[in-house]
Amino acid sequence: MKLVQIKRIEADSVFDGLLTAVVVSSLIAIGMALIYLVSRTGLPIDYLSILKALSVSLFVLNTPAWVIVHYGLKRMMSSVQAEYAIVLLGILLSLALIGWLLPTATILLIPIFFVGGVTCWINCTQWWGQHQTSYLMICFSTLFGLWIGASVWSQGNLTPFIWEKILDQTVHSETLFHTSITNMLRYYQVPSTGLDGLPKLQYHYGSHLLFAAVSKLLNTSSLNFYQLGYPVIFFPLLSVSLINAVTQLRQVFCRRKVTKSVGFGKLFWIISVVWLIGVLPTPLLYKLGMPPLLFFSESYCVVMSFSLLLFSIIAARLQSKISIKQPSSIVSLFVLLFFILCIGLIKISHLYFFVLTSWYYVIRTRQKSAWLLATLVVLSIGSWFVYREVLLLDHAGGFWLFFYFTQIITLKWLPVWLIIGLGSTWAYLIFVLLRNKHYTQNSWLDLELVGWVTFIGILPPVLFNLGPNANYFVDATRWLSFILILSQTQTLESLIKNRLVVTGSWFAYTAVRIGTLLVLAIFGGSFLFNFSAPFEKMYKDRNQALIVTAETNRQAILQKLKYLGETTHLPKTALYMAESSSFWHDQAPCSDSGLLVTGLSGYSLLEGMPNQKCNYRKYAYSLYEQRPKTLSINNLSELCQYAQNRGFAKVIVFTIIDQTIECQ
Repeated sequence: MKLVQIKRIEADSVFDGLLTAVVVSSLIAIGMALIYLVSRTGLPIDYLSILKALSVSLFVLNTPAWVIVHYGLKRMMSSVQAEYAIVLLGILLSLALIGWLLPTATILLIPIFFVGGVTCWINCTQWWGQHQTSYLMICFSTLFGLWIGASVWSQGNLTPFIWEKILDQTVHSETLFHTSITNMLRYYQVPSTGLDGLPKLQYHYGSHLLFAAVSKLLNTSSLNFYQLGYPVIFFPLLSVSLINAVTQLRQVFCRRKVTKSVGFGKLFWIISVVWLIGVLPTPLLYKLGMPPLLFFSESYCVVMSFSLLLFSIIAARLQSKISIKQPSSIVSLFVLLFFILCIGLIKISHLYFFVLTSWYYVIRTRQKSAWLLATLVVLSIGSWFVYREVLLLDHAGGFWLFFYFTQIITLKWLPVWLIIGLGSTWAYLIFVLLRNKHYTQNSWLDLELVGWVTFIGILPPVLFNLGPNANYFVDATRWLSFILILSQTQTLESLIKNRLVVTGSWFAYTAVRIGTLLVLAIFGGSFLFNFSAPFEKMYKDRNQALIVTAETNRQAILQKLKYLGETTHLPKTALYMAESSSFWHDQAPCSDSGLLVTGLSGYSLLEGMPNQKCNYRKYAYSLYEQRPKTLSINNLSELCQYAQNRGFAKVIVFTIIDQTIECQ
């Protein structure tokens, strides 16, 4: 394979930052695929699915960088980081459209993903190695990928042992719920769980829509994509989006031209690892309303990736001097508007942040562009319609003063939360005070934005009953200060060195060493526990999967449901399964058997909800609470008439799997 050579750029080394992001994220993807493969040893392994997921991940991560570096684009925007974000979003949008419009193109595209992804990855790694080869970085990134994979697959809702857990009846209901919505979007184009027909479910279904398209493109089941495709593709995407956004912000804060490669220092990686792994015990984080949302909420992971990509584009646009009146700028405004509204379909809380922060920035900086103001007005109006589309019926929330402080973290933990929960905000405040004390002509706008985002993030959970969703608002407030700190680690390093010099050489360095040892002694144990716990949990799950002995009758039924999902899906067809079937032998207070049918087969269940007293995940089932008692239909003509009245043309009766009843 011939590798393309490029001329190294010595001015501010923007390509190095981009290539570092791509190489590190690619190694994370490889590490995640590796731990998935290793965890399945001794069990049936779907090598093709692993290869497809990893190929798409490498293709999505490396192709935009290869195009930009190889052709030296740097024309569309003032920053290669923004160009990378634009091309990456374009590729994701193209894959989704191809998945919806040309799903049969899988046979041709999978080899392209593999060859293109591997080729671009090798080229990008070689370019990166010309300037800053670090075997330690390669090992660290791969190990970090192993840890991310273990963390994702040890939370319960995602697991490499999904089929074994289904047979063992220990599958997480979150898995079935999200897979069912994805299947209904994939086969019926309706956001619904598929229980009792296809009543529309008002829910943030943007990520499900994307997953439905990509799973069609890869010709894999929605269940399999959630367990394998989503983690291997989108967690590395989050990594590259984060580093790309930080690199873009470094250009904003850079006040002098750098004559040599900047790179990422040790402090950058230390802060990143400590932030993601954590130094506090996980039970304490839950008490403080700080659960690891990224690892068990697929919509949060996806929306963070998209938000960071858009953040890179917006930061580059604000830094450039291109007139807003130029046609290309006007078009870019409305393209950004489209993607920001798409973010609202994935997670409405992030749309809330985008809208209010945009208005604050425009008012604070006294922007007078008519096009910019018009775009914000359209964004605000569009956001209202998106909100109405995804509003959760029983999570609309009533007024409840101090709900978050009294119900989520409780008052006894409030003093601790004010220190730790707002820790990133306090840390950035201290950093800016030190920075502006030593450097002249510094703006306070970044600190204002951190304070504003913190305020608007805490406000809804404090005023309204948002339930567990309150955590998403509060958690998002920490990311802006985290990214801003990462973008200025070089300044932070220089401040530390200056402080050591001013304080006195021997005393200062001794104090730092002692302080470091104390920090390691206090938090080192929790850090090691947080690092090792996911691996231990995966090991236990694997041992359990090896000894699973499923009930023969249930396994046969599940295999038939799985077979239905693997065959050609019949349009406008529902699945009928009488409640008297042995499938409903589950005596649990809240049966997920209905979601298991829709999640495995992909067919809407003509009858659903065998247990009407279920209170778990009420917002998923509230649409069915008023449904009359399940009908016991023995006459097939009555069944066909019942199905036709509900908008279906055909019915598959589960007890006669090989027969399709066409209702005419």
